[in-house]
Amino acid sequence: MARAIVAGHALRPRWRDGPVAVEGPDEDAFTLAVAAAEALLERPGRTARALDAIHLVGEYPSTADWGLPEAVGAPHLVVRRHGVGPAAFGGALMAALAPSGADHASLVLVVDTSVSAEGRTSQVLSGAAAIGFELADGPGLVATGSGGRRHPAHRPPDATAWSEAGLQRGGLPGRSARGGLQVVSRAAAPVLLAVWAKTVPGMPVGQSSSEPPDLGPAASVPVALGLYDLARRLKDGEHGLLATIPGEETHFIGLARTGATQWTGAWAADLPPGRPAPPSGGRVDVDHAVSEGAYVPRARYLENLASRWRFVADRCSACGTLTFPARGACRACRSSTGLEPVRLARSGTVEASTVVAPGAQPTEFDPLVERSGAYGVVLVALAPGLRVTLQVADRGPEVIPVGSRVTTELRRLYPMEGEWRYGRKAVAPTAAP
Repeated sequence: MARAIVAGHALRPRWRDGPVAVEGPDEDAFTLAVAAAEALLERPGRTARALDAIHLVGEYPSTADWGLPEAVGAPHLVVRRHGVGPAAFGGALMAALAPSGADHASLVLVVDTSVSAEGRTSQVLSGAAAIGFELADGPGLVATGSGGRRHPAHRPPDATAWSEAGLQRGGLPGRSARGGLQVVSRAAAPVLLAVWAKTVPGMPVGQSSSEPPDLGPAASVPVALGLYDLARRLKDGEHGLLATIPGEETHFIGLARTGATQWTGAWAADLPPGRPAPPSGGRVDVDHAVSEGAYVPRARYLENLASRWRFVADRCSACGTLTFPARGACRACRSSTGLEPVRLARSGTVEASTVVAPGAQPTEFDPLVERSGAYGVVLVALAPGLRVTLQVADRGPEVIPVGSRVTTELRRLYPMEGEWRYGRKAVAPTAAP
C-alpha cells in the first residue's frame, strides 16, 4: 500500500503581537517542531520507534539535527533538511512518500518563526507556527507530484502553459479528473482561479483564507495550511492542485485523496486570545548571550537528556522502585543492573507553587526575565513519590494553585557555551479541583 498523509497537527504559540502569533522568549523553531512531533506521536497506537525519518522545512538551529530524534525518543532517526519555501515543502512531501521498511512512517515538520535574531517582529506569513504531517502506509492524502514554472512577476502566467505545467508537474491525471485547486498567493489568486476555471472546466477552485497579503519567497506555513484547506474539500478519489507564487515562480503540489486524514490542532485562521508579546519584542541572540550562573559542562548536560526532555525514569527489576531522574542505579536498593526505562506522563499535579521576582532569579535566567518579567515555579508530581521542579511558561507572575493539573513542553532554558540549553516547562494549567 502506498504512503499517504494520514495525520496532520498545527499549533500556534500562545504569545501575540496584535493579531499575529509570535514565539515566546523561550521558544524557537526547534521547540515548536518538537511540540508538533509530540502531538502527532501521542495519538493512540503511534510510537516514535515506527519512524524512519524526519523531514524539516524551515530555518532550524543546529540542535534540531540530533535534538529532534532525542526529543521523540528515537535517536536512530535520520533528519533531512529541505530548505525553506514552497519548493522545499513539496520536495519534503515527495521524499517522505518514498517507500521504506514495512510499517514505517515519516514526519514532515514545517516551522516558521516571526521574531528575528535582532528581536524584530515580522508581520509576513501567518506569524509563528509549526505544522507536522505523518506519512505512513494506508489511505489518506497522497502527494502525486511537485514542480514549478517560472514567469515574470509583473504579469500573470500564460493560461495554457500554467495549466499544463500544473497538470503535468503536479502529477494530475488530466482535465477529466474530479477535484479542485487551492491557491495560496492572494495577490495572484484571482488570475489563477480564472485560469483554472477556464482551462479545466468543472474543477472547483478556492483561495486559502489563512494566507495574509504579503507572501514572501520563504513562506512555508501558509502553503501547509493551504494543503489542509484543499484536502478538506476533496472527496475520496478526487485530485487537487495546490499552487503558490512567490516572486517570479509558481510552485505546484498535486494531491489525491484515498481516504480520511486525521487533522488536529489550530488549523483555523482565527487565533484564540493569547498573552501579549514582551515589550522588548522577542528573544535574546545566543551568540551574544553570556550566562554568569552555575557552569554545566555540555557533556554533563547531554548525559541524561532522556530524563530532562522526555521524563524517562528507571524501574528496578529487583525491587520495583521507580528512580527519577534516571541515575544509573536504583534509589532504593542501589542496584545498577536490571533497570528498565519507563516514560512518565508529561503532565502532573501541582504540589507547591511560587513566583520568582525580577532580581531573585539565577543569573542564567536574566535574558528571560528581561523580556517577560517574573516567572512562576511549580513542584509537580509525575507519579507517586516522583516530583520535578519546573518553570511556568506562557503566563504572568501569578501563583499556580496547588492541585492544578499542568502539562509540559520542551522550551529554552538558558544560553551556555554558544548554544541554548533546553528542558521541559509547565504550561496550560487548569483550574484547581
